[in-house]
Amino acid sequence: MGKAQRTKGAQFEREIVSLLNEHGADAERNLSQTRDGGYDIDSVFGAFECKKRATLPAYLRPVENVRGVIFAQDRGERLVLLRFKDAAMLMRLAYEFSRGASIDEAGKIATCPHDAGQTTEGNCARCGATM
Repeated sequence: MGKAQRTKGAQFEREIVSLLNEHGADAERNLSQTRDGGYDIDSVFGAFECKKRATLPAYLRPVENVRGVIFAQDRGERLVLLRFKDAAMLMRLAYEFSRGASIDEAGKIATCPHDAGQTTEGNCARCGATM
């Protein structure tokens, strides 16, 4: 892999870390993966590989008003491709639920499992939940 490809990959990983962190993922790049193998990003949502391509096959691009694409190799595992914002929202909700949070009638996180010392103006500084 050439230097330009490595730079492009590292820039994309930093972009994804930033986007994940906007959704409370506490994400960081796995800088040892180049040497040790494995995944590109570690977060409270799990580990991720990042792949950036000039183009994607049309069958992998969800059309408007479609949540995502489910696909599989013959006799292979079923996989789901979601738009980033939808996937991040689902992962954050699953993470918060696993830590004891709940959702109010407006669809916002109603209780917060984080340390109450992290509040700003009565809301959790990390997830925005009302304390």
